[in-house]
Amino acid sequence: MARDRPAGPAQDNREDRQAAGGGPFGMADQNYGNLAARLLDNGYAPLPILPGTKRPAVDAWTRVTIDEPVVAKWVEEYPRHGVGLRTGNLVGIDIDVLDPEIAYQLGQIVERRIGPSPMRVGLWPKRLYLARTETPFAKLSARKLEILGLGQQFVAFGIHPDTGQPYYWPAGDTPLDLPLIDLPL
Repeated sequence: MARDRPAGPAQDNREDRQAAGGGPFGMADQNYGNLAARLLDNGYAPLPILPGTKRPAVDAWTRVTIDEPVVAKWVEEYPRHGVGLRTGNLVGIDIDVLDPEIAYQLGQIVERRIGPSPMRVGLWPKRLYLARTETPFAKLSARKLEILGLGQQFVAFGIHPDTGQPYYWPAGDTPLDLPLIDLPL
């Protein structure tokens, strides 16, 4: 991730109503079988996601220790599933707003607070920023802004259930290339 860029993706205030997946950073072919081990190596807790949903395919996903043997088992069982990331030390800052101007303003607030951060999109202008914490906490909510913490997860790679298109990372920064430890604190 380019740490020296002056402004993050929220500064792009275009009237883009296109569903996720178009453009250079669509990830239609990305699935649990070929991404999970790399995400685990980068410090994340990857979960298999039921295709076309936002739900984990496994039970007790909030409590299971996600390590190499568990990921190897899930890769065998769920190779074509989407990929979710369990939160805890990882934090997802979810802007769940369809109004482009409000989503833009909330994105600016997030970026001023944490700095440039990877941003994932499923249905534009909704967006989710990644950050980390040294002390995990429960989910926090303020209207249409949620800070996903302990006991939560979000889809990082897969097909959005409403658009039928892949989730995407507009700036190209993804957890595949950015270790958890390098996210803004």
